[in-house]
Amino acid sequence: MTSPTDQEVVDYEAAQLREYSKWMAAELITHAGVPAYNVGDPVPISNVDAHGYGQRGQVLLQHAYVADNPDDEDVKTFLDYVKANPEHPAAVAWKDYRDRQAEEARRAKAAAPPLVFGTHAEKTSGKPAKASPATTAEKG
Repeated sequence: MTSPTDQEVVDYEAAQLREYSKWMAAELITHAGVPAYNVGDPVPISNVDAHGYGQRGQVLLQHAYVADNPDDEDVKTFLDYVKANPEHPAAVAWKDYRDRQAEEARRAKAAAPPLVFGTHAEKTSGKPAKASPATTAEKG
């Protein structure tokens, strides 16, 4: 047996991420009478499709997936539902997630040091640096 190449590992991990990042269990899901997914567990797309978990309302879209995939048909359906049913627990949870993400982004932006352009002398002394002969010649 040969070991997978680096690219094969990357491709496999990307496929797993796609498979498990869309749906999560909305309730305890059993398969053949045996617990398969606890509430909040990621549920692979292939199992949602194969076993009808979506049609039975047993899964919800993961919030990060909704935020990152606005063109996905399931996401569009969900967002339409949220607009029509703003008080539904799934709609409230989505809005809370969205608001938390926006607040985190705002805080991160506020905490980031400002970009400062110029020379080290300008940054440390607070005074403009003297123009070098090359800089002066370029401007002239």
